[in-house]
Amino acid sequence: MTSMKRDYVLLYINRERVEVRGEEVFLDLATFLRRKRGLTGTKVVCAEGDCGACTVLVGRYQEAQCSGLAYLHFNAINSCIAFLHNLDLAHIITIEGIAENGKLHPAQESFVKNHAAQCGYCTPGFICSIVGIVDALKGDGHKKISMKYVQSYLTGNLCRCTGHAPILQAATELNISKITRISARYHDDHILNDFAASATVPVEIVSGDKILYLPVSLEDALHLKEKFVDIRLIAGSTDLGVLVNKDRYQTKRLLSLQNILEQYKVQDRNEYFEIGTRVTITRIEKIIGQSFPEFSKLLHLFASQQIKNMATLVGNLANASPVGDSIPFLLVAEAEVELTSVRGRRLLNVNEFFLDYKKLNMGPDEIITGIRLARPKDNNEQYRLYKVSGRKDLDIATVTFAARYTLKDGVFEKFSLALGGVAPTVVRQNAIEEFITRKPWQPDTFVQASKMLSTLIQPISDVRGSHEYRLLLCQNLLLKMGDVPPQRGAR
Repeated sequence: MTSMKRDYVLLYINRERVEVRGEEVFLDLATFLRRKRGLTGTKVVCAEGDCGACTVLVGRYQEAQCSGLAYLHFNAINSCIAFLHNLDLAHIITIEGIAENGKLHPAQESFVKNHAAQCGYCTPGFICSIVGIVDALKGDGHKKISMKYVQSYLTGNLCRCTGHAPILQAATELNISKITRISARYHDDHILNDFAASATVPVEIVSGDKILYLPVSLEDALHLKEKFVDIRLIAGSTDLGVLVNKDRYQTKRLLSLQNILEQYKVQDRNEYFEIGTRVTITRIEKIIGQSFPEFSKLLHLFASQQIKNMATLVGNLANASPVGDSIPFLLVAEAEVELTSVRGRRLLNVNEFFLDYKKLNMGPDEIITGIRLARPKDNNEQYRLYKVSGRKDLDIATVTFAARYTLKDGVFEKFSLALGGVAPTVVRQNAIEEFITRKPWQPDTFVQASKMLSTLIQPISDVRGSHEYRLLLCQNLLLKMGDVPPQRGAR
């Protein structure tokens, strides 16, 4: 390990350089902005990443470097569940930084014109999210914001005065072609050079009985994991952030891979993708969506845009929730988990990864360093993915469903099925797979399979659904597959 270390997390906030030390490193960003920096425009309501009142924009040096960008690309995030120890080498833009030289941003002007603010508490979050929309669409060459797009993008922002109509109108009236991107306005070579110089120096911060490690090489991270087997690894921390805010989780030793640039890469190896631990859901949706259109549709429902800009696929996998949105897909796709320790690397089929509720098949000194996802071999390989929840957006699933199949001349050459929400882990349904394989596609095949299912799964009853409801959902999703002929990308 290198002997030189930083004892601070480096941020820029609205162009101002900030070094965060000691106990403050473990604060959430919203609290830090409001209580330590006096930037009270950022509001807090839910402290769970649901309402969007705390939305700010963040540009990460690491993502820019791995993408080969000469500038920071700013994305909207929930500051209430984003902790400072996860924001090293980031530039934060708050509502106070949206206007320029005393002139309102066009999004702010449109809010005034359309009377889009009522009590005003949610307004800063909406403005920051809309500015994020402008940056994203302008980067793709768009001139206008469609109603469909803004409705989708703003699922993570709530107006409790029920004033969504004028807010949506304010967004759709914007002429993107005439707006300067925040990424361009805040481009500063001095800041980038400062980040570049700091990126090669590992961070170690001690505050009382808490210790934070941000190594800059995988080798150093592995040595730390070997030395402290109980150390907590963190990725996007969207779930962990909620637990910490609700005083349901405390940890004394944290290890993050966020300053290891290779962990931000998605490598296209022709036959498969290699996805690093720090690759966000937003980037995955863009990069592999063409190869996996059904998975891209599912990721659209994964969470709000703010959450997807923070959450990682590896984090969703390692969380090991029995209703994790991505896990059924990864199981039927036969994805492989890359596990690394000082002893070396190994690839483990994800179907062998989950042993029991929140129990993973990995050594105490191992770190998940990526996911390998094979491309579909041809157009005959198809997927059906479903997430059933109490509401369409921003909800934890009651049941998740993933089917992968190859159909030739109307007969299933291969059929794979995984269900979530019916056992302590997401589980493959081997008996159903064997039954459907080599059978013709026809409704009766799935009628028989759905009847079999009642003897194979024993879902629990909880606040999200009873045993009977979950079983019926799974049976109906199987029947749904027999309603229409399977087509690539069909829902």
